[in-house]
Amino acid sequence: MLRLVLLAAAVAGCLAGSAPIVAFNNEAQAAVRAYGIPSQISSKIYAYVHTAQYVAIDTKQSADVQNAAAAYAGHTALSLFFPWRFAQLDKAIKPLLDGIPENARAKGEAAGRAAAIDIYKKAITDGFAAYQPFTPAPPGSAPGLYQFTPNQTNVVYPQIAYTRALVLDNIKSYKPAPPLTIPSTAYTTYLAETSAWAAPTPPTAPRSRPTLPSSGPTATVSGPPALLALTPSAAATSTVAGHFNNIAQVLLPASISTKKAAQLFAELNAATWDASIAAYRAKYLKPFWRPITAINQGDNVPADAAYVDATWTPLLSTPAHPEHPSGHSATAAAAAAVITKRLGAKSFTIGTEFPGLANRTYANAQAAADEVNDSRVYAGVHFRHAVIEGAKLGARVAADVLKQFEGKFSK
Repeated sequence: MLRLVLLAAAVAGCLAGSAPIVAFNNEAQAAVRAYGIPSQISSKIYAYVHTAQYVAIDTKQSADVQNAAAAYAGHTALSLFFPWRFAQLDKAIKPLLDGIPENARAKGEAAGRAAAIDIYKKAITDGFAAYQPFTPAPPGSAPGLYQFTPNQTNVVYPQIAYTRALVLDNIKSYKPAPPLTIPSTAYTTYLAETSAWAAPTPPTAPRSRPTLPSSGPTATVSGPPALLALTPSAAATSTVAGHFNNIAQVLLPASISTKKAAQLFAELNAATWDASIAAYRAKYLKPFWRPITAINQGDNVPADAAYVDATWTPLLSTPAHPEHPSGHSATAAAAAAVITKRLGAKSFTIGTEFPGLANRTYANAQAAADEVNDSRVYAGVHFRHAVIEGAKLGARVAADVLKQFEGKFSK
């Protein structure tokens, strides 16, 4: 199993106030890695675990009771999501309870278990489990219509579009700008940018870049392969959502209280989950084609003809859902907004679960989110317009989650 190299999280995880929060953040990530859970669903798991911890903590109680409540809430929530992981979860909670007096432990257990069970009930009744059929356009359809990409036989998670958000009751009102019109100067510009990066053969071969149109929006092909550090989505990673959880761990102050630590991770992941719901609503409302379809098929627009190539393939496998907006960009922008608001625009150094890449240093969380956006274009799975609009959407969702979270979940 790949392990994330965190230069500061080892210290953060030992802080007294944040210990039960970080411990079960790590346990949630471990489950996500173990079962190859994708980014969107991992956001939901992280959000519900930490919201349970936040709800469980009563600041009128002693520190021992608060820590026990947070520990039991994390343990119970993850036990409900992954009951076969009891052994790992029992191992995680034991040191958190050592030294806590029995009466405080019992109070904490009652509060933590009750909060986790209540939050879990919300998780299983949010509409996510409902069947939502979706049929893409047939091969060779009109330009822009979403079609299955090579070797694709189904779409993933259309039900997210109909899932009730954790914090925002009016999630339907959060909408990105629509996909670009074909033909248009802007579309041609972004088509040229994405088509510039094709899967190299052999893998170490240099990539070619065609001349971009001089008119229209500025388009910049993103640089080094290290950008892919911020697009972990394969099995055995904690996903892009987990990566931003680890950024929060690195930046976590030593003085943070248990309640504030729970609030930080709850808001962070509630924002990414609600942003995912908003993004998927847009994806399935106006399903737009993926770059591989656009470049392989073409659109019969003279200005786009230079970027048509029936043999073109992206660097990464194309996700099995419509292109616009970028869910990764929505997730990253939401996460960066919460981290910046709660922890400040601070620099940090962090490792990655993507193999073969060194630690990276960023000026702030937004800089990391910007690289997520670049990575989706570099990988060949999105057009620039989708990442721009996904990022705007995620930032709007996060701003309102930050405003509404306490009012919705405080006792």
